[in-house]
Amino acid sequence: MFTTMHKSEFYYVQNPVAMKTAADILRHKAPAFNTIAADATVFDAVHLMNSMNRTFLVVMEGDSFQGLFTEHDYVRNVVQPGWDPEIVRVGDVMSRHLPAISPESRIDEIIALMISHHTRLVPVFHGHQFDGIITINNVIKEFLHPGFGNFANRSADAGLYDMTVSG
Repeated sequence: MFTTMHKSEFYYVQNPVAMKTAADILRHKAPAFNTIAADATVFDAVHLMNSMNRTFLVVMEGDSFQGLFTEHDYVRNVVQPGWDPEIVRVGDVMSRHLPAISPESRIDEIIALMISHHTRLVPVFHGHQFDGIITINNVIKEFLHPGFGNFANRSADAGLYDMTVSG
């Protein structure tokens, strides 16, 4: 099935996976264990990320979400300006102003938010309570879930079809 569309048109195919919610994804994830305090050094944070094979850490103070510290934060906010990671604190260079979602947010909404904010990670809050992180990998895994049949049929089953772009 081919669809011809103009470059400026937005192509959206609604499918059952897009109707799942952040709560559905979080149900299958372990609670966030990759956490660090804001007063930890960047050196310790990078060491922890490497030892856990993670690209981000959730910055917490007790039960309170403070932000995220990512590899991108390290490169842009520590390496590029030439700061010493053994002196700089995570709280000074972490990402604080992040788009957030609720457990009721649908996957199609999460994707749209990730695209519009150029991010691969979004925190989930139930009111003011931090529930977890949804990553782009979590979203992709939902689309590739074994319930969608064999590999050859997954794209069609997920509502993804070949299309051409004119113009």
